[in-house]
Amino acid sequence: MHNSTYQLFITLGILVANCINFGTEKRTNTGSWRIPMGVSFIWVLILGVGIAFFPESPRYDYRHGREEQAKRTMIKLYGVSDNHRVVAEELAEIKEKHEEELVHRGEPWWKMFTGPRMLYRIALGMSLQSLQQLTGAVRF
Repeated sequence: MHNSTYQLFITLGILVANCINFGTEKRTNTGSWRIPMGVSFIWVLILGVGIAFFPESPRYDYRHGREEQAKRTMIKLYGVSDNHRVVAEELAEIKEKHEEELVHRGEPWWKMFTGPRMLYRIALGMSLQSLQQLTGAVRF
């Protein structure tokens, strides 16, 4: 459901952009490119101001010693009670992953390439993403 909604909004954004471009293409002054650029800045401002009202992620809060805030964020996000099973399970997972990260903190970043077939996996993922972007297609 989320992917199709995301795809719908991307497609609607492309439609709106094309409509704005179509509406300004016959202008003989600099408005032919300034108007579409100006409209795009409106969305940037909306997103930039809106992000200031978002809470930190539960993982970020937990890593910085704010476990109760992490729990409140998940309760609000999921719309469940404070003793719900999902919140307890996710907090336990966050704790487990955080402790695992602390154990492996001193390891160098290049070790990610040394696991079984990891170099192949990383190269494949990077190639697929790059080639998908080069086609101009939007896929999920």
